[in-house]
Amino acid sequence: MRALVVGILFAAVISTIIVIAISGPLHAVLSDICDSERRSRFWQIFTGLMLYLTPMLAVIVFGLDNASDDTGVLEIGFLRHILGSALAGAFAALLGIALQLTRGPTSMPTRAPSRGGERPLFDTAIPR
Repeated sequence: MRALVVGILFAAVISTIIVIAISGPLHAVLSDICDSERRSRFWQIFTGLMLYLTPMLAVIVFGLDNASDDTGVLEIGFLRHILGSALAGAFAALLGIALQLTRGPTSMPTRAPSRGGERPLFDTAIPR
C-alpha cells in the first residue's frame, strides 16, 4: 500500500510541474486554434487531466509490477522504477498532446465578412 501511495505521489508531483510549466503557452496555442474561449478552456482542462492520469496509470501498471508488501519505499531501485514509469507516462501524454496540436490550423482563421460601416479591429494591410 505504501508503494502505491509513493508511486501516485511521484506521478502527481511530476504532473504538477509539467502542468504549471506549459499552462501559459498551452492557453495561448489553444486560444489560437479554437474558435471560442469555451472550447479552448475545455481542451486546456482535458490536457491537464491527461497529464495527471497518464503518469499515474503508467506507475500503477508498470511501476508497481515487482513491488510487494515488504518492499521498502525508500529503496533506490524501487524509487528509480517508479520515477521512470512516471516520466514515461508524462512523456507519452506530452507526445500525444503534441501530435494533436500539430494537426491544428497553422494559419490565422479567415476574417468574417464585415457588415456595412464596420471597420476591422486590427488593420492587416501593410503600409506602403
